[in-house]
Amino acid sequence: MCAQAAICGFCSCEVTLASAELDNLVGAYKTDNNTIKISRKANQLVADVYGLTKRKLYASSETNFFAKDIDFEFTFQLDENGKSVGMTFRFADEEIKGKKHH
Repeated sequence: MCAQAAICGFCSCEVTLASAELDNLVGAYKTDNNTIKISRKANQLVADVYGLTKRKLYASSETNFFAKDIDFEFTFQLDENGKSVGMTFRFADEEIKGKKHH
């Protein structure tokens, strides 16, 4: 665990993930009121938050991602087979959960 994670619970130290790990997270995640779309551009994920803003995401672990230019954090939930089934999006003081569409 990096020093930042020990303080705030979330690390923004970058790690590199394999293509298959990134592909597993790509998809549409249904929230209570809308959908957050996660796509892949080269070796990076891109979050389309409600069609309002697209942000590049950087991996800090296999399931934790952050944006560098805005206070966005994503934590993806995996099932027992390692497949993405949901995510939690944090922005400022808000926490929004979404389930992956299959």
